[in-house]
Amino acid sequence: MNSEQEKLFIDYWEQNREREGRLRTQLLFGIPVGVLFAVPVLVILISAKLWYKRADMEANSTLSMPVLLIAVALIAVFVAIIYKRHQWEMKEQQYLEFKAKQQKHGVNGQAEGDFKGDIKGDIKGDISADESPSDAKDIR
Repeated sequence: MNSEQEKLFIDYWEQNREREGRLRTQLLFGIPVGVLFAVPVLVILISAKLWYKRADMEANSTLSMPVLLIAVALIAVFVAIIYKRHQWEMKEQQYLEFKAKQQKHGVNGQAEGDFKGDIKGDIKGDISADESPSDAKDIR
């Protein structure tokens, strides 16, 4: 049947899938990754003031600091949500695969077609080893 880790994951995901699927939870737990993507933008723009004077003059004339901060915050929020949504989808896919595997193997660990009395086994059992399939059809 399933390994112990698969069973533990199935139990965990059945309890937490709704909570982790909410937008608010995805935003709160994904914001550190979003900030990791947004901070380099600020670092590049701030450091450009030190080494590239023409870019600094251009940025000061056309770009306002509040617009820049709003853009960086939107980048952080977007990346945070997308990152956590992707993780949720991967966990959901893994959960569905484990559940399908669990259903395939049934409750007591046997595959569904393995038990005695299967229809395929009955058909094969009707033809003896001495007879060929063509002889079995010629019953008159």
